[in-house]
Amino acid sequence: MKNVEFDYTLLQKKIDGVVDSMSVFFLLVGISKVEWQNIMSGESFFKQYQIKEVCSLLAIKSDEIGSYFFKFKIKKT
Repeated sequence: MKNVEFDYTLLQKKIDGVVDSMSVFFLLVGISKVEWQNIMSGESFFKQYQIKEVCSLLAIKSDEIGSYFFKFKIKKT
């Protein structure tokens, strides 16, 4: 799945609206800044437990998970 890229724009907006800083977010979710950068750049993917923690922290409902974590990035040609 190396060629798959996800669009996390909606997730980032939700984080910005709920958490004071990304440093606080990283602590609460248990993710490092480097790991976050790797996920955002497509080098890595969220682990299931991370998705669960993020959803709990940000009050993301189960029927909304796809919109936040699995929206494909549209490549411009």
